[in-house]
Amino acid sequence: MYKYTENKELRNKLRLYCEEIIISMQDLLCEYFTFSFKLIGSGETRLMMINGKNNSIDLDYNLIIQRDKKQLIGSPNKIKSLFMDALKKSCGNEVKVSDSTSVITCKVGKVAGYNFSFDIAIFVEGNDGFLYKLVNDKNLNQSRYIWNKVPQSRNFSYNFTMLKRDGYWENIKQLYLKKKNYYLSRQSDKQSFSILIETVNELLQKFYD
Repeated sequence: MYKYTENKELRNKLRLYCEEIIISMQDLLCEYFTFSFKLIGSGETRLMMINGKNNSIDLDYNLIIQRDKKQLIGSPNKIKSLFMDALKKSCGNEVKVSDSTSVITCKVGKVAGYNFSFDIAIFVEGNDGFLYKLVNDKNLNQSRYIWNKVPQSRNFSYNFTMLKRDGYWENIKQLYLKKKNYYLSRQSDKQSFSILIETVNELLQKFYD
């Protein structure tokens, strides 16, 4: 079962560890891209959870491409390769970096008694306001990456900020935790960001009709 961690020192330590790696990636990839990064929850470390089942902490970061200097958006395989190489160089040999369908997973190992890892997903915002995620198209026998439109992601950042501004932060925390444990009980591999989008949209319907 998931629960929130109240250890502020640990939260900051893990966040800074990950973000030093991502900033190193920004430097390595500056010839190709500029990109922003966000910890799930728009940087809200108060959404950091412990999975009691295996005593683990897993952080999720979204990298959002803002400027494509070499016009590579139409070559998602090339983009994934560049990001993978930069991440491996930034992590060093101590961290196991592996690619999956929709994220890059970095298994760090034991930190403060917890099994620690973090996932990185790569996004671009389309002209339609939706986010598009770089994913592996498993319909083919060979690896081919495509930009997959994220359902219900339009204006996500604005909606999330609006809910917080209007005093619904505790509602976000409670519903997000409930949904995380629901999907865990179903052994679902639904990504944290998708769960957060679902949470925000459900609360928008509830409080703003």
